[in-house]
Amino acid sequence: MRDILVHATRYDHWTPSTLYAAYLAGRLRASITAVWCEPPVDAVVVGDVGGVVALAAVAPASHLDAARAVADRFTGWSASQGAAHAEWLVCETEPDLALQQLARWHDLVVLGQGRNAPWGSESALAEILVRSQKPCLIVPEDVHVEHRLHKAAIAWNGSAAASAAVHDAISLLGLCEHVVVISGARPPGMASRQPRLDLPLFLERHGVRAEWTELDETSSQPAEEALLEEATNAQADLLVMGGFGRSRLSEWVLGGVTRHMLMHSPIPVFMRH
Repeated sequence: MRDILVHATRYDHWTPSTLYAAYLAGRLRASITAVWCEPPVDAVVVGDVGGVVALAAVAPASHLDAARAVADRFTGWSASQGAAHAEWLVCETEPDLALQQLARWHDLVVLGQGRNAPWGSESALAEILVRSQKPCLIVPEDVHVEHRLHKAAIAWNGSAAASAAVHDAISLLGLCEHVVVISGARPPGMASRQPRLDLPLFLERHGVRAEWTELDETSSQPAEEALLEEATNAQADLLVMGGFGRSRLSEWVLGGVTRHMLMHSPIPVFMRH
């Protein structure tokens, strides 16, 4: 994992997701790219001079110049965190469109999630998770996140998404002193004859020793709540899991477990669709 992309939602100070991305870049001696986006002003009806004047009167002043001015401060600060290289980009476009494009030449996308995250809708976040085809690390913005990788939890059900998440997260798992695998039931319809990742063997080959715990399938507690409770009880600093999204009426929507983890997890969630 050599190139980390983070969506910077502020330029006057670094938010939890930007801080965490720089921490990972330092631990991995990786490069970090931060992108700050200013959505374009909605177009008015062509020829509506009055509308143009009214829009100019109420539209906030552009922050583009102020955002560009912090490039040196960001690169210098990132270098002090141990990042091998840092770049600060400013775009005048919607954040989800910029991130989908930039994700193509990065190994990991770091996003903030919380009341102040400027996604506007679940579908915008789902678009990034699904269309980027890159692992995304979601950092909660409304709680204090410790910058450490002491213990990680893996949500495991043998699915393709879970296998891809573990594969892409292996460099982060290798930094952890402890790893716990939280095993649940295989998803319905998963063919038993299809080849599946031998998770214990895969982790062992990469020098990751893990303990194993099983979710209680007889419990009436919803699976997403039980999973989050197990990860919290294990005092995990990171949760690795497969994500799920599907297209519905031309919009991407998240699965129930995926949505619950993104909205309620107090720890960063490493997710791969």
